[in-house]
Amino acid sequence: MSQALANVAKALSDDTRMHILATLASSGELSCGELVEVCAVGQSTVSHHLKALADSGLIEVRQAGQRSLHRVNSETLRLAATDLLRIAGPPSLSWSNHNGSRFGPAHGLPDLGAGVVD
Repeated sequence: MSQALANVAKALSDDTRMHILATLASSGELSCGELVEVCAVGQSTVSHHLKALADSGLIEVRQAGQRSLHRVNSETLRLAATDLLRIAGPPSLSWSNHNGSRFGPAHGLPDLGAGVVD
């Protein structure tokens, strides 16, 4: 796994950071104070999470006078998604069998379809 993907995964492992990222994605640019209004945490906690998101490359910050405005860095999200899809590989294995069950009959293992059994 690339270090960039590891950094993104670590940043996304926190519920508050996920909430901040989703809020920024739907709102465009917001200041820390505006994010405090929609999060159930204080200003110092939001600042801490914004730094973690910025350090991972998931958000960008620009100065607008005295305010710092934060927005999602879509390119970082796209690269992380591409890396995850590369890890997943081609969608060749079926996780459901003919009756729609996610698991096969033997010990709850995934149904990998017909094949040679040893």
